Amino acid sequence: MISHDYSYQGGISAHRSRIRDINSLHTAKMRDEENAHESRVMDFKNRTDRARTQIRAKEQHLNRDLGALEQMHVSEMEKLDRQVKSDVARKDEDLDLLRDAVQTEKVKVSKIEKLIKSQSIPIK
Repeated sequence: MISHDYSYQGGISAHRSRIRDINSLHTAKMRDEENAHESRVMDFKNRTDRARTQIRAKEQHLNRDLGALEQMHVSEMEKLDRQVKSDVARKDEDLDLLRDAVQTEKVKVSKIEKLIKSQSIPIK
C-alpha cells in the first residue's frame, strides 16, 4: 500500500505542480497583457494630452485673432461713421450754397422783371 500511496501522492504532487506552472504561466501572461495595455493606455493619454494642449493653444490664438478683428471692426466702423458725418455735413453745405444761389437768382429775376416793366417793354 505504500507504493500505491506513494504513486498516488506523486500524482497529486505532479498535478499540483502542473497547476502551479499553469497559474504561474497565466499570471505571467496576464502581467504581460496588463503591461501592454497599460502602455497603450499611457500612449493614448499622452496623445490626448498633446491634442488638448494643441487645442488650447489654437483656441488662445483664435481668441487673440478675434479680439484683434473686433478691435479693427470697431475702428473701421468709427472711421466710416466719421466719414459719413463729414459727407453729410459737406452735402448740407452744398445744399445751403445751392439754396443761396437759387435765392440770389430769384432776386435777380425779380429785379430784371421790375426793370423790364419799368421800361414798358412787353414780355412775350
